[in-house]
Amino acid sequence: GYGTSFTAISIEPSPGIFCELEKLVERKGWGPPEQEILRLNIGISDTVGHFEFEDPGNESGKLVNVVDGNTTNGQHKLPLMSFEEFKKISTCQVSKDHSKRQIVPTYTMDELVSSLEKIKEITSVNVKDEILLLKVDAEGHDEFVIKGAKNLLANKRIVFVLFEIKYNKQLLK
Repeated sequence: GYGTSFTAISIEPSPGIFCELEKLVERKGWGPPEQEILRLNIGISDTVGHFEFEDPGNESGKLVNVVDGNTTNGQHKLPLMSFEEFKKISTCQVSKDHSKRQIVPTYTMDELVSSLEKIKEITSVNVKDEILLLKVDAEGHDEFVIKGAKNLLANKRIVFVLFEIKYNKQLLK
């Protein structure tokens, strides 16, 4: 059965929206990012790499480029995440110059979970734990997120996957 102890991991690639999430967390009085709710300003895809956002200071920012990655056979590797890197990507980092573009690292779900499990300061993510729910709302990028979780899915570590499907009459013809 499922107990009441769990860890939520909230991932938001848009720097502007991530900062709004941080403000909400602060108002609610939730703990630091390595406790309770792990909050990460990263993208999730089917390979590691980087996303580029334009005007990251506005409400949502706009994904304008996949710098390296977004291919199922991508060769780009980010280094294994350290606690220092975790802290950097779990704090609001929006540039005050809204004309600048901002680069956000992307991980696969497999790489992300593997990295988090190896950071000794994060005790809430355990190799033996199953992931009860993977909720994906990736604005059309859902397929790549799920492809990037192939090992977690194959090893039955994810119990439920919830994602959106856009209804399109043209696809049904």
